[in-house]
Amino acid sequence: MDRRRLSLLLSALLLAAPASARADFTETPTYDFLGEARCIAPTGLPGEVAIGSASGARFLQATRSGFAVSAEVKAGEDFRCGTISGRPSGAGLIAGTQYGGDSVVAVVRDPGGAWSAPLPIAAREGWNPETVVGAVSDRGDAVIAWVEQRQGPGPSIRIRVAQRAPGQGFAPAKVVHTSARVSYTAALDAAVASTGEAVVTWTTLDESGKGPVRATSNVVVIGADGTVGAPTPIDIEDGAPTSLSLAADGRALLAYVRNRVVTFMERPPGGAFGTPIKLSRVADPVGGTVIARLHESGAAAIAWTGYVRSETRIATRPGLGGFRPPVTVAEAIELPKGFDTFWLSDALQGSGLSFAYGGDVTGNSLTLTADGRALVGTMALGRPGGVERALAQLVTLPLAGGAAVRAAAGGVFDEPTRVQPLTLADGTPGLSWLTDVSENRFTLHLATEGGARPAAGPPPRLRIGAPVRRVLDYDDALRLPVTCSGPCTVRGQVIGRTFTDGVTTLATGGKGELRIRAGYESLVPKGGRSLRVRVTYGTPGHRHPRGPHRDRARLAHHQA
Repeated sequence: MDRRRLSLLLSALLLAAPASARADFTETPTYDFLGEARCIAPTGLPGEVAIGSASGARFLQATRSGFAVSAEVKAGEDFRCGTISGRPSGAGLIAGTQYGGDSVVAVVRDPGGAWSAPLPIAAREGWNPETVVGAVSDRGDAVIAWVEQRQGPGPSIRIRVAQRAPGQGFAPAKVVHTSARVSYTAALDAAVASTGEAVVTWTTLDESGKGPVRATSNVVVIGADGTVGAPTPIDIEDGAPTSLSLAADGRALLAYVRNRVVTFMERPPGGAFGTPIKLSRVADPVGGTVIARLHESGAAAIAWTGYVRSETRIATRPGLGGFRPPVTVAEAIELPKGFDTFWLSDALQGSGLSFAYGGDVTGNSLTLTADGRALVGTMALGRPGGVERALAQLVTLPLAGGAAVRAAAGGVFDEPTRVQPLTLADGTPGLSWLTDVSENRFTLHLATEGGARPAAGPPPRLRIGAPVRRVLDYDDALRLPVTCSGPCTVRGQVIGRTFTDGVTTLATGGKGELRIRAGYESLVPKGGRSLRVRVTYGTPGHRHPRGPHRDRARLAHHQA
């Protein structure tokens, strides 16, 4: 193991706010909460953002002044949120399990109505429910799908579905899939039309045979009367999820990646899914993940990102017909010089190991606006002053074609995750993202055109101590004791190295530790004895860091 002693130069410098193509794109005051980061997403009702809780859901209204709590909805004791969905009509759905997975439960909201009392959907009955998903239509139709497991002879995994007509209760659940114990469900998705039809897709991984795990995906249409159609198999890339979008009339768009090629299928209202159509190749050494969104008019967008290099591209169409040539909305990252591509090889992927990740693109990273635009939320990398920084980025692109407009925010103190676009109640585009502050403490961010934010208060005083360890192995993190005179967020980044970052928040001030992790390469260059680290700090929740300030700490210089 390579062990190096080094000298360390710490400098806390003022960092400029991220550049933006929109001068008025501003981050608003943040929203802090305790609990689990479940079901955090814009619901589909303009301006509404949901956060799952142990008792149900909390709803926030996103405005130019930040988030305001609009409702608290109870769903049951020891509730585990699976999905929260809303529609512009006001229809809504909350679904998950309660009593530690004892049963599936839902709460519904019809257009113009109030949230219902918790509705029991299915009891355990020897099966353990999990992975609950669901959707609601503008009319108030709802569908819930979930995976169940059990111990014992026979099939050990099954997928069940329950439907609801507007103003009614849920019909008895139906089984749409069963599989053996050596399989497990890797992905599940469901959508519902205003006709009452539901579409459910799932991907299972079979480990029963020798060699690579076999991935199988299916899509099934369930009629408004509960009739379950024959599943349509989908030839997908190993373990890659499909993406489903359904219009009010039952038209459906299903996209997936196969052999590193983005592929899609469409279903006309009341019909069957057609022949798969290849759209574009994913320029990534491993593959990628895809998101599809379909508008009521037939307009659509399909976006995809690479697992490793995180290049994000999107193809759009203004109505029924073919898609326009794809546009790049987030550039691919560069791997470090000398990086061993074996870690990204097909052989390693087939062994069940993986160093690939899907970036931060999720099913909520793409949305379509009523005025014919696609909104994409991504992470973008910048290197101000030679220090890499992840920013939350909103890309706006006309479905009919035209230049993409980019706006970025965050990234000074926070490491953006779950970057998701949304529209405010008046249709203004916005962007939300999450910061993981501690084990059960999170911060939700919002940026929008014309956003307002109060000025920061007096900054805390920061003291940085000598490194906890003066000798670093190849993959060791740099550990720095920090002390703040009041609430503070401290961020450290190694200048000139790739993917090296560390953030800590002391909610009440006092003592803590800043850990700067190694990325694809060691923190210390080969043969090097010193590091240059940039440290920024300030009051939690404020956009601008404190500076300038310099400090110096020296470690032993002799060879280890």
